[in-house]
Order: sequence, then C-alpha cells, then structure tokens
Amino acid sequence: MQIKDLLSARIEAAFAKLDLVGDANVQSAARVEFGDYQANGVMAAAKRAQRNPREVAGDVLQQLDEQITDIIGFRIILKNIDDCYKTLGIFHKKWNCIPGK
Repeated sequence: MQIKDLLSARIEAAFAKLDLVGDANVQSAARVEFGDYQANGVMAAAKRAQRNPREVAGDVLQQLDEQITDIIGFRIILKNIDDCYKTLGIFHKKWNCIPGK
C-alpha cells in the first residue's frame, strides 16, 4: 500500500468517527514548505457539515495523532556502528521520543 493510500484510508476513518462525509482527496502538497501531502477533502467535508474548516482539520488531526506515527519512518545507512550511535544521538537531541512508541 502506498503512503498516499494509507493516509487517505486513515483520514476517511477519522471522518467516519467525526460524522463527516466525503473522500480525503489526498494529493502531493502544492507547496513543499507545508509537507509532502495535503488532504483537500477536509475543507469539503467541513463545508458539507457547515463547520469551521480549521476546527474540522484539528479534529481530524487529533483522530490521526495516535495512528500517524505508524507510517512515519526513515532509514540511514552508515559505515560503522560508532557513526550509527553518533547519528542516533543527534536525532535524540533534536526530536523527542514519543512515549509508548
């Protein structure tokens, strides 16, 4: 399954939990500074529900918070174990671990 498809499925599941109607309509982000993907269906779902789009987006993100970390990851290939631990230390200084993950 592609990341785009997985994001669509999870956003649409969040829609169902929030009693929203519509497709996630996940696409590559129009502006790279805003990330890799955008879910244009959130705006449409907010309009159909006659709700504030920012509030709907926040509610959807809250639903995704626990799920989204399951699909985020990366791999760095280094030449030796010392470099591996140094790199891991750099990442731990920059980003905090997510409790329970």
